[in-house]
Amino acid sequence: MLSIYLVRIVVNLCDESDKAKELNEYYRKTLQEHIENVVLPELMRKKEDTLLRSFVKEWKDYTIVVHCMRKLFNYLVTSLISF
Repeated sequence: MLSIYLVRIVVNLCDESDKAKELNEYYRKTLQEHIENVVLPELMRKKEDTLLRSFVKEWKDYTIVVHCMRKLFNYLVTSLISF
């Protein structure tokens, strides 16, 4: 359900090429804020094994988000090139 919603947003953004830069900046800021305000403070409180487990979990989550964002922006790029 969420993926259908995201696809609709991407398609709408492809129709407005100037919005792609705004979307990229929004995602960059959102990821940076999440890492600085949520991930780092959480990791700073951990010790030894729990630190390592938490880091691995956060890294997996981060790579999933980055993979999805890469696919989204690749779609935007290919859609904008076709115009």
